[in-house]
Parts: sequence; C-alpha cells; structure tokens
Amino acid sequence: MAQSRGAARWSACWTDLPLCARPGLCLPRSAVARTHSAMAHPDTALVQMTGALVVTGLAASQAGRLLIGRGNTRKTASAARLPGRTRAMSVVGHRGSSHMAPENTLASMDLAFKHGAQGVEFDIQRSLDGEIFLLHDDTLRRTAAIDCPDELQRSGALTQQEYESMLDRDISQLSYKGFIRHVDVGSWKDAVYANQRPPLMTDVMAQVPDGCFALCEVKGGDLATATAVVSLVAEQGWTADKLRFIGFDLELMTELKRLLVERGLEISVILLQDLYSPSEAEHYISRAVECGLDGVDFEAETFVVTPEVVRQAKDKGLQLGVWVWDKLPDSDTAVNVAAFEGLGVDFFTSDLPPEVRSWMDGWTPSKVISPSAHVDMDGEVDTSGAFANHKSSAEEHMIGG
Repeated sequence: MAQSRGAARWSACWTDLPLCARPGLCLPRSAVARTHSAMAHPDTALVQMTGALVVTGLAASQAGRLLIGRGNTRKTASAARLPGRTRAMSVVGHRGSSHMAPENTLASMDLAFKHGAQGVEFDIQRSLDGEIFLLHDDTLRRTAAIDCPDELQRSGALTQQEYESMLDRDISQLSYKGFIRHVDVGSWKDAVYANQRPPLMTDVMAQVPDGCFALCEVKGGDLATATAVVSLVAEQGWTADKLRFIGFDLELMTELKRLLVERGLEISVILLQDLYSPSEAEHYISRAVECGLDGVDFEAETFVVTPEVVRQAKDKGLQLGVWVWDKLPDSDTAVNVAAFEGLGVDFFTSDLPPEVRSWMDGWTPSKVISPSAHVDMDGEVDTSGAFANHKSSAEEHMIGG
C-alpha cells in the first residue's frame, strides 16, 4: 500500500486544483469513440464483442498476460463458501452483493463476503443529526418502500402522505434516529429483505471479516461528510488494511487525504474516474500522484486500462482498481474479470453476478456463452432461463457509481 506523500506535494496540488476538472464525466459514451479507441488499441480490446461471447480458455494468444490464479497470501472471508483459488487480484462487491441483495444494506455486505469477495464497496451519506450511514442517492425515493413504516404510523409521528413527501427530501435534511433508520430499503429487491434498513457505517465495518476490507465512496462536494468520516475513523480506530476511501471529486479527495494525514491516519484515498481513453487514464494517474493520493480506480474497460496504463500506475506506486457499470453489460463478466487480473489490476469491483462468483471459486471460462445463458454457482452454463428473470425491474433502475 502506497505511503502518504510529502507536504510539498499538497501545496503544489492546491495551487492548481481548478485544473482538476474531469473531462467527459457524466457525458454519455459514444459508440464512435469506443470503436476508434478499440482500433487504436486492438491488443487490449479483448471483450468488446456483441452477440455470442466466444471464450476458449481466454485464448492461447492472450495466455501471456491473462494469467489466471497467480498465487498470493491474501486472506479471504471465512464465511460459508466453497474453497477457490487464491488470486492476485481482489474482487470487491459493488454495494455488497448487489446482483442478488438490496444495495448498501447489511444483508448485501454479508452476502458478498459469503460469496468469497475480499472487499465490499459502499456509499455514505450524513444525516441531519450527524450520523454516517449507507445510501447511494441524495434521497430515499429510489430504494425505499412506498408504505410508511408501521412504527411511525402507530406512534402518530407520520401520515402516509407525510412519509411519501419525506422520501423526496435531501437526505442531509432528515434525522437518522427519527426517520431514516425506520425506512425499509430492502423489499424493492425482494420481500425477503423487507427488514433491511439503511445501516450505520460503524455497523457495516463491524462485520468486515479479518483479512477483508471496505471501499467507502464519499460523494463529490460533500466536505461535511468527509470531515465527519475522518473523525469517525479516528474514533473507531479503523486501519489501512480494513478501510480505503474512493471518490470522483479530485478536490474533495485531496482534502480528505489532507485531513487524514493531519490526524496521523494512514488510510488510502483513491480517485475514481469514468474515462474515454488511455491518455485520460495516464493524465489522472499523474494528477493522483501530484495530489498525494494513493490510487486510481477506472471503469473496467480494457481499451482504457491498457498494459501501459497499468505499468504507469504501478511505477508511480499507486493502487489500481476497476469498476463495472450496468450500462456496459460486458464489463461484469468472468471474461472481463479474468482479463483484468491478467493485466495486474489490484481490485475489481463487481455486482457479483453468478458467473463472476463461479470464476472466483475456480471456474475458467471455456465455453460459448450466449447472451441468454447464465452460469450457476457450480460453474455450469444454464440455458433453461432459470436466472433469466432474476433481475427485477426495480434492480434495473440501480444507478451507477
């Protein structure tokens, strides 16, 4: 893990923070840009395919760099899972095991570790009464049950109409103790998760197994939450092997790192970016170093994260991760996760769909997999449609990042 960098670098970074603007962030991706980038980097466009996905042990021509199952001594969770191969790259559950369980809940985090993930990623917000808890959006509307919780109705605290209006209020204006902790954020996924509530960060961190870690995303521009979470880290004594911070806002990530260093806390801060080209990736690698950050985390596309990008990040002492996006269906596949392990990436953030979980347990992609086929936990391709409707309409509205 990279060590914190010198005070001189902090000063140099702050003098030109306006140059840290993120070109292209939040703009829709262009098919033309993808095609041109893939043509410019044909050796890294392994998984930019459509139609049937043809895999032959990841192809002999790629064997030199797709080295699956390189040995390491990284510990994994001892939760119920079949023993698989030890791996050089950690797999991180995106908002937990969000393919199967409701995002950013204790159930989702627990399931990710049971599936064999070495880490979990989650998003934090700060409530009106100062609690740090898990939620992706700025409101509860997308993930909250439509019905007012019984305990709030019985006590006369809220009517159904009042409850619904509160779901659209900015989360920073709502009390955790008085409201947020009562809201069902699980039943949108499945009725079995109706008992899930937005958990406190302290409760989530308490269930991270020894040898595993959490990636905590701090939302852009939220200095109040960044300041509060640094105090929480100091209070709880969380260490660098257990917790890392990520975020898209370079200015905020730089300030977060400064606050951590000021408190003597050796917690990694990693810059997230959604990029179009290797040159952009190289730019943000340089910016991360200049700003004293500890790593970069790019979208899981091999035409952006090339062998040269990986080499530059490693040469500069940075951690390197990649993350998936539901708008890029080929990003969260066994083929893609294996490709990035072969490139030498440190961690891969996945929703943990069945085929990725099977890959984690030792399955090697070696079949022709049609878009309608799915892979069960034993690594067998299922074309019966058993998984076909697993992704509910509610799941399809999950927002990336």
